[in-house]
Amino acid sequence: TGFNAPWGIVISPYGRWAYVANQEGGTIGVIDTATDALVATWDIHGQWLQMLDISPDGRTLHVVDADDGALLVVDAASGELLDVIPAERSEAWYVETFPAGDYAYFSRPDSHSVAVVDTTPQRIVKMIPLHGGGAARGLALFPMETACLAPDGVIVAPAAPHRVAPAGETVV
Repeated sequence: TGFNAPWGIVISPYGRWAYVANQEGGTIGVIDTATDALVATWDIHGQWLQMLDISPDGRTLHVVDADDGALLVVDAASGELLDVIPAERSEAWYVETFPAGDYAYFSRPDSHSVAVVDTTPQRIVKMIPLHGGGAARGLALFPMETACLAPDGVIVAPAAPHRVAPAGETVV
């Protein structure tokens, strides 16, 4: 209970807390995973909260506000809104914080790109264009030692349906 439109969810690094973006209403619910109880509701004044991710150290949440097209930076202990990284309306969808913690990435499907955010000054430092007219709706990032990455360190899957192959085979 306590949510009228839960959308994104992320678990803290050690599993103690679950953070839920309430799509309508601009709030984040905090669930104690030991008791499955809603222990806090933070009003971060968002319009249409979508996905969220947490920094590897568990201190900072990056929350996508799709209506305002912004990436909101929230203190994961207090719910205080620390910063707002603007984008264009309807331009922010999904967010991933790189496991090393230095960068966050958020998809911008309307402009067919992925924004790279330096998490130290909390600002966009690079735009990665997606060629072929694809609209990035989701992102996944992996530590360097566990994935085969593109030269810029990002793997972006196509939004359109794609062929499936048996394990070990390559599909283009």
